[in-house]
Amino acid sequence: MWFLLACTHPTEVPAVAERSGAGGFPGFLVGAWEVVDVGVRTREVWERAADGALEGRSVSRAGPETPFAESLRLEPRGNTWVYVAEPRGERPTEFTLQSSTATSAVFVNPGHDFPRRITYA
Repeated sequence: MWFLLACTHPTEVPAVAERSGAGGFPGFLVGAWEVVDVGVRTREVWERAADGALEGRSVSRAGPETPFAESLRLEPRGNTWVYVAEPRGERPTEFTLQSSTATSAVFVNPGHDFPRRITYA
């Protein structure tokens, strides 16, 4: 449910300043994303925040079940980006950028139960 498309050839992570330009990373995330995986439809919408971060909202639904919703944020920290997910208003879970290109990003949190990896492409 967490990853939307797989990244096949990620490259080394560039410095934060190099990744914030329009159209590049993380700009490619702005807009709406949707995927259906094992009967679960997930839709995310990302917007630029005033502070240079990205803010998103994700809703997953499997048939008539109550949807699963979460707030998302992608923010620069030091020399990397951190993906922050707040499922159903619970305590935030953070994933650190592992690799990226101008059109893909892989975030990881090896200590988290599920998921441990989130990929956008």
